Amino acid sequence: MQRFKIFSFIIIILSFSGCIGAAFSGVSSVVYDRYNLKKNLSNQTVLMQVATAIKRDSELVNSRVEVTCFDYQVLLTGQETSEKIRKKAAEIAANTQGVEHVYNFIEDRPPISGGVSLKDGWITMKIKSKIVMDAKMDPNKLKVVTENKTVYLMGVLSKDQAKLATNIARHMPGVKHV
Repeated sequence: MQRFKIFSFIIIILSFSGCIGAAFSGVSSVVYDRYNLKKNLSNQTVLMQVATAIKRDSELVNSRVEVTCFDYQVLLTGQETSEKIRKKAAEIAANTQGVEHVYNFIEDRPPISGGVSLKDGWITMKIKSKIVMDAKMDPNKLKVVTENKTVYLMGVLSKDQAKLATNIARHMPGVKHV
């Protein structure tokens, strides 16, 4: 339990300094799996291309759309009250070179508050930490995204690992859906 608390504290500190992404993705990839470095960089390129195209579109410039990419699969989350905007974001993502599939989970509702967004980040960190500590899974094989208390899991896992990760997320306090 003490190790979990220390690990959680480190994650909190890293998240406030903006280093959480590097801690969970890029750095460990370089050290442990150089083969996947190229794939990770390609996924980051796809992510940036989709996010940039969405933000540059005149209809989407003020939208609340978050983009996640794992294994060339793009997850769109956020809130938007216009079906036209939801479809346009998905269309932009689908037409981006390198994207194999788009999962459009943009909710039809007003944007969530900063407080809810902060809690979502906390839920994501707790789930990712518990998966890494308890399930001893490689953090590079799984992406955890929380949006408005709904958790999305993206990864390349065995059936048993996927079931374990889903159960960890499902039983995390504050989670409504997985």
